[in-house]
Amino acid sequence: MPNGLFPEEQRKKEEEEKEEKAPRFTSRDIVEKALELYFEEHPEAWDHKLIPELEELQEGGYIKRAQHELMRGPSKLKEQLLKALEGYRQEVEKIFNLLKHLGEKPEWPPPTPEELIEREKSLLARISLLEAKIEKTTRENTVLEEKIKALERELEKAKPKEPPKPEVTKTELIKQARELWATYRNAVLANDTATADSALKKLKEIRLKLK
Repeated sequence: MPNGLFPEEQRKKEEEEKEEKAPRFTSRDIVEKALELYFEEHPEAWDHKLIPELEELQEGGYIKRAQHELMRGPSKLKEQLLKALEGYRQEVEKIFNLLKHLGEKPEWPPPTPEELIEREKSLLARISLLEAKIEKTTRENTVLEEKIKALERELEKAKPKEPPKPEVTKTELIKQARELWATYRNAVLANDTATADSALKKLKEIRLKLK
């Protein structure tokens, strides 16, 4: 009787601890990972931001694969878009700095005013292009976010409902109380405060149910 627990109680405790340690994923995590897997296999869909429906993800096995893949690490789908946005913004800032100090760097022969104007036009054109990319990526990010939320809601609805737990009879509650009392007593004798506290807490819950 390790830790003052009966074999059956020890097994239940180990199962509960195993469940607590197991990683838990939300519907959103699963949807994002499923989309990431889908776009990896359909890059043309990513290029045109053609986001699949939940049915397509389920039939293609992407939802099940996502649940399995999440054990290895979280989805990087949103991270890729945000990283691209940050890269564009940093490049814009760099070009602004170039514009600010345009013509200050000593050159020989020095550039003509016309050459400086052309350089300025080129840099401004580059900024306009990057701003267009930022706007496009921000819009894509918004569309993707809305679609993920919609797929998340659909996935939640599609989940099978858990059957109601059978009501524990008074006889069973009394039996559990006796087992917990024995566990509590043995834990106190073994100076196992964690097990004793846990057993006592469960005893209080059973007492409330018996009222």
